[in-house]
Amino acid sequence: MKIKIDTKNVVVIFFTIILCLLLLIVFLQFYKNDNKNIDILYREGDFSYLLKDNTAVYDGEIVSDKETAIEIAKIVLNNISDFENKKDYNTIIVFYDTEKEIWIVTFDKKDTLGGCVSVAIRKSDAQIVKVWFGE
Repeated sequence: MKIKIDTKNVVVIFFTIILCLLLLIVFLQFYKNDNKNIDILYREGDFSYLLKDNTAVYDGEIVSDKETAIEIAKIVLNNISDFENKKDYNTIIVFYDTEKEIWIVTFDKKDTLGGCVSVAIRKSDAQIVKVWFGE
Protein backbone atom coordinates (compact mmCIF):
# COMPACT_ATOMS: atom_id res chain seq x y z
CA MET A 1 0.00 0.00 0.00
CA LYS A 2 1.45 3.33 -1.03
CA ILE A 3 0.83 6.52 0.88
CA LYS A 4 0.44 9.43 -1.40
CA ILE A 5 2.05 12.57 -0.03
CA ASP A 6 1.30 15.77 -1.77
CA THR A 7 2.53 19.25 -1.01
CA LYS A 8 -0.89 20.51 0.07
CA ASN A 9 -1.19 17.89 2.85
CA VAL A 10 2.32 18.57 4.10
CA VAL A 11 1.66 22.32 4.28
CA VAL A 12 -1.64 21.79 6.14
CA ILE A 13 -0.01 19.44 8.65
CA PHE A 14 2.93 21.82 9.13
CA PHE A 15 0.72 24.83 9.82
CA THR A 16 -1.50 22.78 12.14
CA ILE A 17 1.52 21.79 14.22
CA ILE A 18 2.78 25.40 14.31
CA LEU A 19 -0.67 26.64 15.37
CA CYS A 20 -0.87 24.06 18.17
CA LEU A 21 2.58 25.03 19.43
CA LEU A 22 1.66 28.72 19.42
CA LEU A 23 -1.54 28.05 21.32
CA LEU A 24 0.38 25.99 23.87
CA ILE A 25 2.91 28.79 24.36
CA VAL A 26 0.16 31.39 24.83
CA PHE A 27 -1.67 29.11 27.28
CA LEU A 28 1.49 28.56 29.33
CA GLN A 29 2.25 32.29 29.43
CA PHE A 30 -1.17 33.03 30.94
CA TYR A 31 -0.97 30.31 33.59
CA LYS A 32 2.67 30.34 34.65
CA ASN A 33 2.37 33.28 37.05
CA ASP A 34 0.75 32.26 40.36
CA ASN A 35 0.50 35.90 41.43
CA LYS A 36 -1.38 37.13 38.38
CA ASN A 37 -4.32 38.39 40.45
CA ILE A 38 -2.29 39.95 43.26
CA ASP A 39 -1.62 43.68 43.40
CA ILE A 40 1.74 44.50 44.94
CA LEU A 41 1.83 47.82 46.76
CA TYR A 42 5.11 49.37 47.85
CA ARG A 43 5.26 51.79 50.75
CA GLU A 44 7.97 53.27 52.95
CA GLY A 45 7.83 54.61 56.45
CA ASP A 46 8.58 53.93 60.08
CA PHE A 47 7.12 50.66 61.32
CA SER A 48 9.12 50.50 64.56
CA TYR A 49 5.89 50.52 66.56
CA LEU A 50 5.12 47.05 65.18
CA LEU A 51 8.29 45.64 66.70
CA LYS A 52 7.21 46.72 70.18
CA ASP A 53 3.77 45.13 69.96
CA ASN A 54 3.81 41.38 70.76
CA THR A 55 0.14 40.64 70.16
CA ALA A 56 -0.61 38.00 67.53
CA VAL A 57 3.08 37.33 66.88
CA TYR A 58 3.94 34.04 65.21
CA ASP A 59 6.34 32.12 67.42
CA GLY A 60 6.81 28.95 65.38
CA GLU A 61 9.80 27.99 63.28
CA ILE A 62 10.06 29.79 59.94
CA VAL A 63 12.72 27.55 58.37
CA SER A 64 11.74 24.11 59.60
CA ASP A 65 13.37 21.96 56.91
CA LYS A 66 16.32 21.80 54.53
CA GLU A 67 14.17 22.40 51.44
CA THR A 68 13.02 25.76 52.79
CA ALA A 69 16.59 26.67 53.75
CA ILE A 70 17.78 25.86 50.22
CA GLU A 71 15.08 28.02 48.61
CA ILE A 72 15.88 30.96 50.90
CA ALA A 73 19.60 30.60 50.14
CA LYS A 74 18.85 30.60 46.40
CA ILE A 75 16.84 33.81 46.74
CA VAL A 76 19.66 35.47 48.69
CA LEU A 77 22.31 34.41 46.19
CA ASN A 78 20.24 35.49 43.19
CA ASN A 79 20.52 39.04 44.55
CA ILE A 80 24.31 38.97 44.87
CA SER A 81 26.22 40.15 41.82
CA ASP A 82 29.31 38.09 42.73
CA PHE A 83 27.27 34.92 42.31
CA GLU A 84 27.20 35.20 38.53
CA ASN A 85 27.84 31.67 37.29
CA LYS A 86 25.05 29.89 39.12
CA LYS A 87 25.14 26.96 36.73
CA ASP A 88 28.71 26.14 37.79
CA TYR A 89 27.53 25.24 41.30
CA ASN A 90 26.34 21.67 40.89
CA THR A 91 26.37 20.45 44.50
CA ILE A 92 24.31 21.70 47.44
CA ILE A 93 25.49 20.81 50.93
CA VAL A 94 23.10 21.44 53.83
CA PHE A 95 24.31 21.42 57.43
CA TYR A 96 22.11 22.05 60.46
CA ASP A 97 23.78 23.39 63.62
CA THR A 98 21.59 21.85 66.34
CA GLU A 99 23.06 24.00 69.11
CA LYS A 100 22.64 27.40 67.43
CA GLU A 101 19.64 26.30 65.32
CA ILE A 102 21.14 27.64 62.11
CA TRP A 103 20.95 26.14 58.63
CA ILE A 104 24.13 26.44 56.58
CA VAL A 105 23.53 25.95 52.86
CA THR A 106 26.64 25.67 50.71
CA PHE A 107 26.66 25.73 46.92
CA ASP A 108 29.78 23.97 45.70
CA LYS A 109 31.46 23.07 42.44
CA LYS A 110 31.97 19.34 42.19
CA ASP A 111 35.61 18.27 41.94
CA THR A 112 36.83 21.86 42.48
CA LEU A 113 38.90 23.04 45.41
CA GLY A 114 37.37 26.18 46.92
CA GLY A 115 34.99 28.38 45.00
CA CYS A 116 31.98 27.58 47.15
CA VAL A 117 29.44 30.04 48.53
CA SER A 118 27.55 29.56 51.80
CA VAL A 119 24.51 31.11 53.45
CA ALA A 120 23.74 30.77 57.17
CA ILE A 121 20.02 31.08 57.99
CA ARG A 122 18.49 31.15 61.47
CA LYS A 123 15.74 28.56 61.86
CA SER A 124 13.45 30.56 64.14
CA ASP A 125 13.05 33.74 62.08
CA ALA A 126 14.85 33.13 58.72
CA GLN A 127 17.41 35.83 59.48
CA ILE A 128 20.38 35.69 57.14
CA VAL A 129 23.20 35.40 59.67
CA LYS A 130 26.09 35.35 57.23
CA VAL A 131 26.97 34.94 53.54
CA TRP A 132 30.52 34.01 52.58
CA PHE A 133 32.56 32.80 49.64
CA GLY A 134 35.16 30.04 49.95
CA GLU A 135 38.56 30.20 48.35
